[in-house]
Amino acid sequence: TVTLESEALLGEWYRTYGGELTRLAVAHAVPVGGFTGWRQAMPVTQWSVRKSPSPSPSPSPSPSAAPSPAPVPSPGDRT
Repeated sequence: TVTLESEALLGEWYRTYGGELTRLAVAHAVPVGGFTGWRQAMPVTQWSVRKSPSPSPSPSPSPSAAPSPAPVPSPGDRT
């Protein structure tokens, strides 16, 4: 980012979510009369954050682990 507004937004995200906030500035050598001076480019602010992995879903019980249903008696069976 370069603007104050976007940099303020990155600052909010950094305070809320953490991560790493870096400002990069570059200057180029340019002639100044008979000398050489530095001409600054606009600094760029970078926010870097990693999303934490989502928890693994709990394994669903296998069909063999489920209790088997009670047998259904036939109409002619005696108890």
